[in-house]
Amino acid sequence: MAKRKARDPKAEALRQRGCLNPHPEKVADPLFTESDFFDSRDLVQVKYEMVRRVKAEGQTVSASAAAFGFSRPSFYQAQSVLESGGLAALAPQKPGPRRAHKLDADVMDFLEQLRSEDSSLKAGELARRIDGRFGRKVHPRSIERALTRQEKKTALIDTDSATLSEAYEQLRRHVLTALPGGGRFGLAVLLREGVAAWIECRVFAKHQRDIARQHAVLCRASEASGCHHSHHNRGASPSVRRNAHGTGTA
Repeated sequence: MAKRKARDPKAEALRQRGCLNPHPEKVADPLFTESDFFDSRDLVQVKYEMVRRVKAEGQTVSASAAAFGFSRPSFYQAQSVLESGGLAALAPQKPGPRRAHKLDADVMDFLEQLRSEDSSLKAGELARRIDGRFGRKVHPRSIERALTRQEKKTALIDTDSATLSEAYEQLRRHVLTALPGGGRFGLAVLLREGVAAWIECRVFAKHQRDIARQHAVLCRASEASGCHHSHHNRGASPSVRRNAHGTGTA
């Protein structure tokens, strides 16, 4: 009985993200045969390197398209996507769960407005306000899921595409020149799961840094407010200070 062929984890990761090149055997560019960093199965990387060959190294469109296993129209399509949306745009967007019909664009705009005015509003309160404004009963969990999907989408859109390309170029340079320090650019993730997974990690890391910065600002504001309150009490009479703490009368 023939043994079942073991699955390739990276191929599975690429397939799950819609980035598995159906014809890796057509990629004849030398880099993809000389280094493990360049993987002909990774459709995002193949398209990026194809466009880069023309833009950065002056290769003709016909020669580059042929070397990477694409037609000229496919080259121009990849070039247009890369120029308009950056590296992240080359990664196919995974279709998420369909939004409930009650949470259409008007309702989502209303939610964004409410949260911009008061970010502390909970899903239950948002559900009540939707009911009051649109006459629609929406479960709070549905609202939470919709907002989470919206935040992920916004995080990807807000990510500086130039920064992603620059980070990839830095990583590329480290590999080709055998410089140390590739780990801090996410080399392990790229080698293990591909460029799309590497992009996801960069976006998530940026989102976490933004949250940490916002938290630090709020903490500093809170500390400043506390210091101001303490300074104000020190300048008051003993009876006023006692009253501020709930004891004594002014």
